[in-house]
Amino acid sequence: MSSRDIESLTLIIDAAFDKIDVKLSKIFQNEENRRQCARRWIWELMQNARDYRNNNTAVKINISFNEAKNTVSFSHDGKYFNNESLTRLITQISGKIEEDDNSGRFGSGFISTHLLSKKIKIQGAYKKKNDELVKLIFDLDRSAWEEKGDPREYFYALKNQIHEGVKNVDILEQSNEPPSFDAKTCFIYPLEDKCALENARIGLLDLERQLPLVLAFNTEIHCVTVNNDTYKILDLGQKTEYTSIKLSQFQIFKNNMPIHEILVISDIDFNIQISFFVKDKKFISYNDQTSRLFCRFPLIGTESFSLPFVLNSELFEVTDSRDGLRDEHPKNQEILNAALILYNKSLDYFINHNYQCYQHICKMVNSRFMLAAKKEQLHTSVMEIYSRKDFVKTNRGNTLSLKNIRIPVISDNEYPKIISDNEKKALFKCFYELVNKCPFFEIPIFHDCRDWAEVLHKRHFTVENLCDMVSKELTDDGDNLLQILMKNEVDEIKWLNEYIRLLNSLDKIILLKNKKIYLNQSNHIIAADEGSIDNINDIKLKEIYNMFFHHNGKSSIENKLFLKDINLSYKGISKFLETKNDLDVAKEISNKVHEFLTLPKGEDGKREKHVQDALNKLFYWMNTNETMAEKLFSTIYTNRMNLCSSNEQLEHY
Repeated sequence: MSSRDIESLTLIIDAAFDKIDVKLSKIFQNEENRRQCARRWIWELMQNARDYRNNNTAVKINISFNEAKNTVSFSHDGKYFNNESLTRLITQISGKIEEDDNSGRFGSGFISTHLLSKKIKIQGAYKKKNDELVKLIFDLDRSAWEEKGDPREYFYALKNQIHEGVKNVDILEQSNEPPSFDAKTCFIYPLEDKCALENARIGLLDLERQLPLVLAFNTEIHCVTVNNDTYKILDLGQKTEYTSIKLSQFQIFKNNMPIHEILVISDIDFNIQISFFVKDKKFISYNDQTSRLFCRFPLIGTESFSLPFVLNSELFEVTDSRDGLRDEHPKNQEILNAALILYNKSLDYFINHNYQCYQHICKMVNSRFMLAAKKEQLHTSVMEIYSRKDFVKTNRGNTLSLKNIRIPVISDNEYPKIISDNEKKALFKCFYELVNKCPFFEIPIFHDCRDWAEVLHKRHFTVENLCDMVSKELTDDGDNLLQILMKNEVDEIKWLNEYIRLLNSLDKIILLKNKKIYLNQSNHIIAADEGSIDNINDIKLKEIYNMFFHHNGKSSIENKLFLKDINLSYKGISKFLETKNDLDVAKEISNKVHEFLTLPKGEDGKREKHVQDALNKLFYWMNTNETMAEKLFSTIYTNRMNLCSSNEQLEHY
């Protein structure tokens, strides 16, 4: 080797050390990066396999996780390593081979696979410079790097490992040992500790979760076999509804059994795709851990990006950590704008072709990867699109937009702390049925309510909202909700009892304190402070009371007593509702008697007729119920003979 070659090699090894050291430090010494790379390593290997497919032939991938032997192996039937590609893998000086259809612009991401092991055995075939294939058994060793070590201490050791790797590539050029028949490039990772095992599990779990979308966005991958389970994709055909836009329908198979169906809508001009899971024309929600942005492969960390669909584009400008987009890059904004237009057209297509369950393709979450202003702008733009679409099935059999409905909601923090899921469902069902009888607006069908509530917060209808509606005048005639229910032939007493029971179960009975929602015994609606709970046992006392206080017939005690059919026995109600019993009535009557007895009689020596009639009625009742009368009317019982007229006394005795 000439002095110039030695100098050039030294520069390459120095640059390789710097790059590898920086990248390994970012992965191992930053907990957030470590967590993301635990999910990302599998996609880096998948991306390598796709990029190195043979002559545009779809690549086959095989992944094996042997927990008994603590190894992960990854193989593909794509291109074999050559001098250039293997040297690049060792030195990490540049990314993968530059090709027009190469999604691996981040080629050095392969280093994230060192979360599994810093020693990787590579097997398969090697293509020499003269195009001869020889057997490949190669150890990629970076074990000299130490997570908590001082670079000065492992500087020379890691450089030596890099140098040794480069020398071994040159040795392969001298080899004549033929490869095995049908050799495949295979990466073998020994899992030497619990962390490596856990990282392997995390990556393979993410593979299972997101593989269907990866297959839909990468038809260059023929199949993926994971521990003998083979996943393949079937293109069910394409449809074109708009110029430059096509709809592709894919079915994902596991061991020849269909497990997923995916719709991919493509805008050919902008080179973007949006996708949706569907079954029998019913949309299915994404898993919360599904990345919302793909650059053919998932951008790990974009699970909370503010989109209700998965967006795929090879043109994204992503952050260095590949967990989101560069906020200020105009290309990203251009792609997002095009995606919203595509989403709008997709919804129109779905509506025209009778798809269902749109709540699953409208839900968004708050993104932590966007500037506040841009996040709000994106949120608003998406909501404006789906809020005006007539695709919500309602309780009255119509299909309306979100702008024209209300969504009954009981939030999780409103339920009692100790309550089962079935009890929650029962309480919400009760609330839904109460709102269902309100004629002023339509609501989603019961089974869709919770999902729509998560989609749109501005149209929520709460227990408090219903309480306000019950007590307010809602029509030009001044009717409130109970009066309207009566006119609509709804059992208003049953409705009110169910509502009070619901409030009691939610510990919200206090909401009734100042509301005009109570039916009195004259079937009028009154407020809490205008009536009392009826605990009066003797009906005759009510009649006597009315004769003393309501002789003109314009009112009665029934106007001040809540209807007995209304269940007001809950403990919380007693804190603000008064109760009226026999003794309370007797006290009021006794006070009135004292008042009447002090009034002067007329010129004929007689009291006014309505006064004397009331006194006579009370006198008769006392004589009939002497024991009770003595107890209830203790202040007037001994003088009861003064109550009635002389004629009444003579008649009675």
